[in-house]
Amino acid sequence: MTVWIGTCPKCGPVRIESIAQPERCKTKVMLGKNVRTCQQVLTEVRGTRQTR
Repeated sequence: MTVWIGTCPKCGPVRIESIAQPERCKTKVMLGKNVRTCQQVLTEVRGTRQTR
């Protein structure tokens, strides 16, 4: 898999390990007692290296 680094408007720089280039942030965010996925649109996404 490739490690992607992008910028989320809420979370800042994020690192996502995925085969395809991600379009949305997948960071877990606490909302009260619930945990949700951020889902904001990523900008400046670039692939870095591949992992096994």
